[in-house]
Amino acid sequence: MKLLIKFCVVLILLLNTTSCVTTSTYGSTFEAIAKTNDIYTLKIYYGGPPPQWATDVNFQEGTDSALYEKAMAFIAENPEYNSYKVVDIEHSHIPSYYRYSVHFLRN
Repeated sequence: MKLLIKFCVVLILLLNTTSCVTTSTYGSTFEAIAKTNDIYTLKIYYGGPPPQWATDVNFQEGTDSALYEKAMAFIAENPEYNSYKVVDIEHSHIPSYYRYSVHFLRN
């Protein structure tokens, strides 16, 4: 019985001190706001079992890196663009996501 209690305590401590942020676009891609101004939006959902000390900044770091990967893939598929700039970020708690408005810059 004591072993089971120790195991549960260790498990709870590990769950409270470690976590990872998971992100997903659920297969969505950049959606054009207007073809003439090269601004697109992308919604990136996040989740995971955060510890009590986690803040939205930790989640945004995860979604920022997911955005970078998606933006680089978009630039590779569209050679008229060479870089991007985030112009707006919207945040929703339920469901948990960040919606990025991204201006892709032409060569």
